[in-house]
Amino acid sequence: MQNSPSFFNHTHLSEQELQDPMLTIRSFCELFPPATARNILWLWLSETLAAQDTQYEHAEHRADLLVFYNELLKVLDASYLLNA
Repeated sequence: MQNSPSFFNHTHLSEQELQDPMLTIRSFCELFPPATARNILWLWLSETLAAQDTQYEHAEHRADLLVFYNELLKVLDASYLLNA
């Protein structure tokens, strides 16, 4: 996997954040303490799975969402460790 800005077709990072991605991690960790981030993520997941007429009516899409959710939780935890 490439590790340069050209890897992204589109990025939400500023030029400064592209040079120092820890700026983004620090900002996120300051804005959203771990419990808050987990609660927001859980609310997003549970509301999405409970909604009707979405792509998540299909088991494959629900499974993909659950994998994404679990992996994102790990990224969140790693971010807080890196920021400590």
